[in-house]
Amino acid sequence: MKYLLHFTFTEKYLQKEDYQNSLDLAEELGKLLWVSIQTLKKGQ
Repeated sequence: MKYLLHFTFTEKYLQKEDYQNSLDLAEELGKLLWVSIQTLKKGQ
């Protein structure tokens, strides 16, 4: 996902602020998914 964000930024489809906000959201989503996966693994 981060590659696609970087690509859209370098191709000037996103402004710098939108790119940074999108990266921040992608990081947060990754953290949430990691915690969810770990929680599911513990429940097995």
